[in-house]
Amino acid sequence: MSVLVAMVATAVMIGLATGLAGVWLVLRRQAMLADAISHAVLPGLVVGSLALAFAPMLGGFIGAVAAGLATVAGVEWLRHRRQVAADAAIGFVFPVLFALGVVLVSGLVPNVHLDADAVLYGELALAPQTPLIFAGYEWGPEPLWVGALVLLANIAFALKFGAEWRAMTFDPVQPAMDPRRRQVIERVSLFVVASSVVAAFSAVGAVMAVALMVVPAAVMSLASRRWAVVLVGAPLLGAATAGVGTWVSWNPDWSPSGTIILVLAVVFFGALLFTPESGIWAAARRRLRQKGLVQGSALVVHLATHANTEREAYESQWGHLITELGWKPAEARRAVRAAVGQGWIMDGPQLRLTPDGQALAESLTMPARRTIAS
Repeated sequence: MSVLVAMVATAVMIGLATGLAGVWLVLRRQAMLADAISHAVLPGLVVGSLALAFAPMLGGFIGAVAAGLATVAGVEWLRHRRQVAADAAIGFVFPVLFALGVVLVSGLVPNVHLDADAVLYGELALAPQTPLIFAGYEWGPEPLWVGALVLLANIAFALKFGAEWRAMTFDPVQPAMDPRRRQVIERVSLFVVASSVVAAFSAVGAVMAVALMVVPAAVMSLASRRWAVVLVGAPLLGAATAGVGTWVSWNPDWSPSGTIILVLAVVFFGALLFTPESGIWAAARRRLRQKGLVQGSALVVHLATHANTEREAYESQWGHLITELGWKPAEARRAVRAAVGQGWIMDGPQLRLTPDGQALAESLTMPARRTIAS
């Protein structure tokens, strides 16, 4: 397996695992927990690696997951038992645990140099240098297999608790659900999130772990309101962006993690601008269309007011609309286009009402006529 293939495969696997777990956090508005966990796993990595010196990778993974769960437990304890706001609790817990990890590294393994860049941004290029050796054969990078195991655990969780997971995402209280089962699902979901963050942290660092967990789920929640689409699309999008970012970074010799984040940023802003339902462009077009319909309705009333009068020919000319109604030329064109599109008027040198337009004018002016009559 070449270095590039190993890097891309590892990035894709991490993207799949984190993208699926990120749906739980993003839809429950707990995305910053991923940031807290990704920074707080360091003491668990140190203690776990030293405790299982014969299998440091396994020990580090177990310790890091335990540290992630401790982070969540600490945040929840402060939030519920000590009336501390969730963001303040997160801002307190993860710096303390991260600092503890730095102290443990410097105190317990003083010969190890703690590279801040490696912790924050990771180094995906190092993944091929840590192969999994089994039965005398190399089976690819260890982070690849760790990501695969975490992905399988995440899929098993989604299949086992899918219905309850969906219900708790949109209604955390769920009074109809057994409280003990709800608690089990909460704890299992936190384990899924923590293990996914740890798998990403070991390969791409803390910042990248947060980006791969949060951004794909956020993009899919912008693109669709359907649960199944978000649940399936988020991991696929995470895998695609991770793979593309890694491949793009190869020839220019850019940072793989940084390039992946930039690809995620491009995808996110693209979704923010151009998603059909909630995108900025679609919202702007809806506002313009609504404005055109309002102005078209005003045009219909104007034409109906002067219908069958001596001034009808003059009042129904394009140029007069700009003066009479105070519209700009673009607004006049928008109003006429909207009214013609709705079948309210017939365009030409003189604007004329259709039967539908006459009915609309009647309905719009009826309340005013009743008020005057009374």
